[in-house]
This record gives sequence, structure tokens and C-alpha cells, in this order.
Amino acid sequence: MKPKLTRNNDAQGGLKGVQKEWRFVEIDLKAARRLAKSLDIPLNLAKLLVARGLTKPKEIKAFLSPDKAKLLKPTKLKGALPASKIIFSTIEAGDTICVFGDFDVDGLTATTLLTQALQQIGAKTIPFIPDRFDDGYGLNSKAIKGLAEKKIGLIITVDCGISNLEEIALAKELGIKVIVVDHHQPGAELPDADAIINPRQTGCAYPFKDLAGVGLAFKLAQVVLDKAGLENAFDYIDLVALGTVADMAPLVGENRILVYHGLKKLAVTERPGLRNLIAISGFKRGSMSSGQVSFGLAPRLNASGRMASAETALKLLMTKDQKEALACAKSLDTKNRDRQKIERKMFAEAVDMVESTGYKNTLALASPDWHEGVKGIVASRLVERYFRPTILFTKKDGFFIGSARSIPKFNIFEALQACEKYLVRWGGHRGAAGLTVREADLDNFRLAFEKVAAERLDEADFKDCLTIDLPIDPLEISESLIDEIDRLSPFGIGNPLPTLALSRAFVDGRVSMGSKDEHLRFFIHSDGFVGDAVAFKIREDSPLLEKEVELDLAFYAQRNEFRGRSEMQLKIVDARLAKSSPVSDEKVKMQLPTPGSGFLLPVKAAVNLDPAKVRFIDRRGEKDKDSMLSQVLKQGHSSTIYVRDEHEGVLLAKRLTKLNGNLKANVTVSCQVPDDPQEHQRRMIIYQAPLTTRALVELCTGKENNTGKKLVYLLYNDQDLRLARHTIESLCPDRERLAKIYRALRDFGPFDIDEAAGVCRRQLKSDVYEPATRHLAVLSVKILGELRLLTKNDEGKLVVVEREAKVELELSETWRKVAGMKREFLEFEGIALTMAPSKMLRSSLTFAGAGKRS
Repeated sequence: MKPKLTRNNDAQGGLKGVQKEWRFVEIDLKAARRLAKSLDIPLNLAKLLVARGLTKPKEIKAFLSPDKAKLLKPTKLKGALPASKIIFSTIEAGDTICVFGDFDVDGLTATTLLTQALQQIGAKTIPFIPDRFDDGYGLNSKAIKGLAEKKIGLIITVDCGISNLEEIALAKELGIKVIVVDHHQPGAELPDADAIINPRQTGCAYPFKDLAGVGLAFKLAQVVLDKAGLENAFDYIDLVALGTVADMAPLVGENRILVYHGLKKLAVTERPGLRNLIAISGFKRGSMSSGQVSFGLAPRLNASGRMASAETALKLLMTKDQKEALACAKSLDTKNRDRQKIERKMFAEAVDMVESTGYKNTLALASPDWHEGVKGIVASRLVERYFRPTILFTKKDGFFIGSARSIPKFNIFEALQACEKYLVRWGGHRGAAGLTVREADLDNFRLAFEKVAAERLDEADFKDCLTIDLPIDPLEISESLIDEIDRLSPFGIGNPLPTLALSRAFVDGRVSMGSKDEHLRFFIHSDGFVGDAVAFKIREDSPLLEKEVELDLAFYAQRNEFRGRSEMQLKIVDARLAKSSPVSDEKVKMQLPTPGSGFLLPVKAAVNLDPAKVRFIDRRGEKDKDSMLSQVLKQGHSSTIYVRDEHEGVLLAKRLTKLNGNLKANVTVSCQVPDDPQEHQRRMIIYQAPLTTRALVELCTGKENNTGKKLVYLLYNDQDLRLARHTIESLCPDRERLAKIYRALRDFGPFDIDEAAGVCRRQLKSDVYEPATRHLAVLSVKILGELRLLTKNDEGKLVVVEREAKVELELSETWRKVAGMKREFLEFEGIALTMAPSKMLRSSLTFAGAGKRS
């Protein structure tokens, strides 16, 4: 019996989709310890290597340091030597060579690489990329006839051609020689080309079968350049890395070597187009990862062929002119944003179809209104959501043209082969394919496709399994762990970024992000660890949205580089409720102040505090704060514990109860200790970093203990300061944000205060890494009003006042206050972990006293 999805009965409705099943990799700990010792590497790195099946020191050294000398000789590829002979004879005859590619990144990079390599040896070449909308995928009769009119002597297909039997036969009839360079799965019959380079063809002994189209183009370039006496084939390796990663080729064997070295070259590439594309994607020159290619460069390059012609993308890759390169990069960026809008709309429509009609083993959806160039991406997203082989069709001239995506246990190329009688044409590989069906055959094809899936899949195949490489202790999550993980890069298919798991964690400080609130940023707390985290495309039933529950989290440990800062960030890939239920917090008392009680900026300056009557126990930088806190509280004296956030206070109370139900503590989020005779005033534990030195002074006031001094424990660390900076940024608008909001409100038209706050908040969330709170939005409106950039019209609505001259923000009293808050925090941040506590007190008191005398 096949599993079926059920409707989500919560208020938001919608389908829950398939829940992921976690599967932990079994790791031989003895083998990992031996590797760690013999190779002198950290144990967690050794565990991850063992999890990837790497246990021998020699193969591990080769894996961690890929060597270009280990690449296979290109002449071992069947067809490579005959192809090179045809190329040179064409050059000698003075005929022109057309490099005929595909409109995706693999095809574009392959076309660019081979065109430029052939030009290097004196060939007359023209690149040609078909139009997705006019020509369709691969070789087509119209293009071949046009090339024949231009007296083309040789067509070299790259990343296409293996399934174009009729079109290649037409080219031969018109007197054009054809070389096919393609990595896609060949059909039962090969085209009658003059030479075929495809490691998957019968009789090819080349041991590595998974080169992308650009990888095969590179191999052919190696052969012809070597034959011409040139040794610069590796000048093109940046293109190889770009195309291989974008095409999701397995990053193992030769691909790992090519991408490892290609990314290094791509990071410092001298190609004007790629340099501008990297910059406009928000990446720094000097470093490049496979993830940045997949989610930054590739979508922009693909957008050209998806939204219109791929001409702009090809021009960007081939141009040597800086101005043209910049214009192309900007155009691709705009096209990509347009593509994202269309994708969101199509995905929502497809989900509605699924909810209304239901499904069994497959999804095969059609609409005449869907965008031809975007349906493949949407099909992939539907596979992620429902974990079913999926085909999305668009209608054109009496045919339905489909893009197919599959799940791991279902070879979609073979499935389409089994439905061949209903297909006009098809091509692809195991995980993705393209197909064309006559309008009259669509329903019959759907039934046949469903039947094939029912025969070849069982219930276990529909379980979306998430592989967990390594369960991690929260205190092991650090920058050094990220460094260890980075040694396994480049990551991709066949060598995925390690998925780590954290048990029994709490989530707080949630901030929704993105234009549709589809992303989430928050903090993770687990046994003293506090970390910044982000989750993308949150579903309505996600456990991350539940409050005050313990969660098990699956995540990637990565660095987030934004606005010149590099910080550790956990990217959550899945969450589930922890098996243990939340603990009671009845035995730990919470003191929660009312709004405006001064927990951000103290309302008084304690200038009468005598630093000599404060005794500090300095535990700044402590990683396992909860264990240290438990030890302190077990001494038997009541204490006040300062945290900066109410929700963190609740979570801390729960954890303390779990550690020891008899602990006596008063948890507060106020910098001002209440003036009462309770013993807990006499011992203050500063668990999280305050925002200013003045706040630190406030926390040090109160009654002395029996030694004549107030005891103050400093228990905050660098993570706390990072979170404090996030708090400040979510409360204090800077000039850049205010300018964005001003422009957004100007374009919005007349509004009331609630509409203004909404516009501000949406604008601030347009960047997924910007903290965006309602407080920040309302505060921004208030500042713009004080600057007289907002006024009321006759209907009482707010409207923007146009100003050409630069406005001085200091004219706003609210701006001066929040800027002062931010300035005080930055001053405190610089000394919070390094300056002696008593010195911090004295410097703040001196400043406060001077202010009072003036």
C-alpha cells in the first residue's frame, strides 16, 4: 500500500507534505580514532571521513589534496582522437566550425570553452546556443539549415546531440560533418555522427563516466591543444568548475579534482564577465565555493535562457570588454529576479493542483499558462515537498512539453523509455529529463507513467531520508569545526556538505525574512551554546514555529559573510520535536519587567556605586555556561541571573530545573535590580552580555553580602556579544536602511501609520540577512517624521516629502537616542571581553560623574 499525504488541520491549512526520516551514518569509532592519530587530524574530521567510506591514509590524503596529475588521459575517451583529426582537417580546409551548445550553464560553459580553445589553434569558429522557446532543446532542423546556408563545415555539439538522430542525419545530407560531445545517457541507437565522445556509449573504456558536458569539452580541448603544441588547457578550468557544479554532476573522481582546482581559479578569474557576475551576486573576489556557484552564479546564468534567449549569458562568458561584461551581469541579475517571481507563482499554482486533485505515485501536472523556462525548477521544488517523481508540462502548438525530475530510487530516463509509444521525443538521465507528448496522448501517458512507478517503487522508496553524518555536542560547534568541514570541500552530489545533528535544543528570537516571510532567522540554545541560525522556505507545519519546546535539529555549520563580517551560522535543514518533553519551570522564579523598564538603556546612572565594594568572579569566555552556572548555584546562595531576552529567561529557567530542581535563582531581563531585601540581590550572575557599560554598572548595584562586597559573576562570552550586536541592529536603523524605507514609502503612495510600518518591515526583510522587527519599522517611521520627510495630506494620510538635498539625521531626537545606544554598544563591545571588570566600572562611573557635573 502506498503512503498518502494527509491534510494539515491547523488554521493555515495546506498539506504537510512528506516528513523526512533521519538516518544516522554508522561510524566505526575505532577506525576514526586511528585515523585521527595517524594523520594528526581532529577526531570529528576523522569521523566525517569514515562516514564517507574513506579509511585508508593514502586515499584520504588524495581526497583532501586533489592532484591534477591524477586526471585520466583524455585520449582514453572513445572518439577523442578521431574528433581531433576531423577538427584539424576542417581547419586546414579553411572551413568554419560551429560549436553548438545548450542553454543551461553546463552547455554555455562548454560552448565558451571549446570555442575559445579552437580559436587559439587558428580555427574559424562561431558559437551557437538554441533558443529554448523557438528551437527547443538540442539540435534542430531549422538551426541546421541556417548553418548550412552559412557554409559551416563542421558542427561540434556540446552537452547535447546524443539523442538527435534525425537532425544529425539532416546535417550529413547537407554536407556538414558532426562531432557529438555529450554526457547524457545514449538511447538504444546512436546518431550517425563522424565522431562521438560520450563515456556512456557502448565500447568506451574510459573508467570515469560522470563528467559533465563541460568536462568532456575540456577533455577534447586538451587533446587538440596538446596536438597543437600548447599546454594551457587548465586556463579554462574555471569554466569547467562552473559548469560541473551547476549541472549537479557528482563531485567524485575526476570531477572533484577539476572542481577543486577550478573553484580556486574562478575565485580570482580574469574573465570580465565572471568577475562582474561574482560581484553582483554579492561575493568577494578571492574565495569561491560550490554553494556560491549553485545558489549565486548558476541561477543568474540560467535565467538568461529560461526567461528569453541565452545570448546574454553566452556574451557574458565570452566577452573581454569590461563595459559589456557589467551590462550583461546587471541584465542577468534582473532576469533572475523576474524568474524568482514567476517561480513562486507557478509553485503555488502547482501545490493548489495537488491539494485539489490528490495523487498516488507520481505527479504529472499541466498548464498552458506556465512558463516554459521555469517549469524544471518548479518540478524540483515539488519533488522536495512531496517526494514523488514529477513532470510539469506546458502546452505549445498542439504538444505538451515537459520537464521531469525524480527521486533517488526511480530512474526517470528508463521510465520514459517504458512509455515510449506516447512520446514524440525525450532525453536526459537518471534524475532529470525532458519530453514532448502529443496533446491527444497526454492522459494515456499519465496513466502509463503512473503504472511504471507503481510497478517499480514500493513504500520504502517514498520515504524522504535525511542522512545525518554526525551527531554533535553543542560545545563542539565552533569556527574550528567549520574549518575542519571545509577541508572536505568542494561539496555537491556524491560529496554532500556534512549534515550535523543537535539534540534537545531550544529556539528563540525568531525573525521572519524574505518578501513573503518564507525564511526564518533565530537563535539556538543548547546546554550553554548559543548560536545564530537560519532556515529557508519554512513550511506552515514546521516545528521551528512552535514555542518553548525542545527540538532535534539537523543543520549545516557554515560561515555567513555579510556586510564585511564573517560569522558562524547554522543553516537548519530539518527539525523535529525532541523525544523528551519540555521540563517544568515552577521552581525557578522569573522576574519579567514591563515594557520600557530600561532593560536596554538603564534609566539611572549609578554614579554612587563604589567599585571597591564589588567583587568580580570572571568567567568570561566560558563555553559551557550552563554547567558553570549550575556549579555556582549549587553553593546554596540565592542569586539573580541576568539575561537580555525574556524568552531566553524562560528557556534558561527550564534548563536550570532540568539540571537541578533545588536551585534557587531569580532570572531577570532588567538591568535594574529591584530594591527589596531579598538575599538574591547580593549575588548577581551576568549570564548574557549587557548592551552598554552603563548597563553593567546598573547590574553591579544593590546590597553587599556578608563580606562587605557585592558578588558579581561574569559569565558571558563572544557568542553573547554577537547576539547582542544582532539585537542592536534589529532596534537601531542606520542611514542605509532609512534610505531604503524612504524610497519604498515614496513609491507606495499615501498611507496610514499601520500601512507605513508594514511597508517598512517588508522592505527591511527584502534581504534575508537583515534583522527586521516591527519595533525597527515603527521607529524608522518616527524618525522620518521628525526629519519632516513625512507629512499629512488633506485626507489625514501620510505622504512622503520629496527632498533633493541631503538630510541631517541628527535633526531627529529619536535618531540621536538610538545612534547613541548603538555607539555605546560598540564602545562596550570593544572592551567587554578584554578589559578588567573593575576598570570597566571605573571608566563608566568617571564618564557618568563627569556628565552629572556638567
